[in-house]
Amino acid sequence: MTSMPSWGDHSDDELWATVGFLEKLPNMTEQDYAKLVIESMAHGGHHHHNGGEDGRSGPMAPTGHDHH
Repeated sequence: MTSMPSWGDHSDDELWATVGFLEKLPNMTEQDYAKLVIESMAHGGHHHHNGGEDGRSGPMAPTGHDHH
């Protein structure tokens, strides 16, 4: 049995933002990624665990999420 992450606490917009990010990730440079992380943090990007926070953040929200 393998463990799969739960996505039930994310909106459709957050899920599609994750898909968009993952599609762009293979062609991203290290500098591009670092810029997105900094922008996400500047716009209130945060970790979201078990619905403890409202989960609303910028368009690149997945860079600020940490799911195990």
